[in-house]
Amino acid sequence: MYEKKKDNITAIKTYNKIFKFNPNHDIARYNIGNLYDEINMHKEAIESYKKAVEINKKFTKAYNNLGLSYQKINETDLAIDALKKCIDIDSKFVDAHNNLGNIYEEKKLNDEAMSEYKKAIKINPLLVESHFNLGKLYNKLNLNDDAEKQFLKIVKINPRYSDAYKSLGYLYYNKMNNKPKAKEYFQQYLTLKPGASDANVIKSLIAK
Repeated sequence: MYEKKKDNITAIKTYNKIFKFNPNHDIARYNIGNLYDEINMHKEAIESYKKAVEINKKFTKAYNNLGLSYQKINETDLAIDALKKCIDIDSKFVDAHNNLGNIYEEKKLNDEAMSEYKKAIKINPLLVESHFNLGKLYNKLNLNDDAEKQFLKIVKINPRYSDAYKSLGYLYYNKMNNKPKAKEYFQQYLTLKPGASDANVIKSLIAK
């Protein structure tokens, strides 16, 4: 991490030289924000993204990343505002919908979270992250059939998405009273991730 931080600070200093000649270089401001985020300097990242959107008020990627940086310092209302601005500019910015869903879920605004995940999926039906987030939310709300459908969609889209197999295993094991199916999906999870940190726990469930 030290070397990474050192490299990023060097890169930031290089970018800062650009501003002597072009202080309104929005891409450079955005890139500096990304560099700060990578080394967990989120407040500095926020200032860089804010400068980027001051220069370019249509800079959707900067608004999206600004929202994520606010989320990382627990400024969730500001995060929501930034992500909504991104969506106002481009209603099909799929990552902003997914990220906004995550924040709504953190705030226990489950209906709003569900709506954003569904919007993301409508824009990109192959976006496994939104299917997974929606499936987890359904699972949390004990909407078991709906959760199952989302997790099964994921393994069709991406047969190597290991967490979907694990989620199906726990869903069948704990909530749907189907131990044979649970064991089948747990085994597929272990096939994909034999060295997983929870491998021994999963193996003990298969053995029961």
